[in-house]
Amino acid sequence: MRHGLGMCFNWKVVATLAVAGALVFLVAPVVALAALPVLLLAVCPLSMLLMGVFAPFAGNLADRFGTARTVGAGGALYVAGMLMMATAAEGVMLTVGNVLSGIGMAAAGFGPILGAIGRQTPAASRSSALGVATAGGSFGQFAIVPFASILQNSFDNWHSTMFV
Repeated sequence: MRHGLGMCFNWKVVATLAVAGALVFLVAPVVALAALPVLLLAVCPLSMLLMGVFAPFAGNLADRFGTARTVGAGGALYVAGMLMMATAAEGVMLTVGNVLSGIGMAAAGFGPILGAIGRQTPAASRSSALGVATAGGSFGQFAIVPFASILQNSFDNWHSTMFV
């Protein structure tokens, strides 16, 4: 029987993600020469990868310092990262913005929120409460797409759209 992190991580998945991450960093500088919006597409997976990597640490911080503080700090990091991406004029700033937003999403995302809901809800209705919260968050991600598309068409500039 395996114990510790060996149970959580499949080495094939970790190796594949490492290769994909390395390719992003190798390709990103070349893409940056062509156009900054294309670089946004290249480094965006970095924020998702960091969100997954830092999620267990964010859960630990929520247990240690409280969910409200963890989510507040994560939200501040996320906003700082989004503002940095919105004002990015070069690839380094865009990459740092994605790093900040990825760590912020881990701290302000589903992990700490669902943990707090699970602690506050009676066992009989816990699964329903967690399902409603997850569905609400997923619907929000779905519903923002048309709004962002309208903003992009109105502003005709992805920097302005990122500010909103």
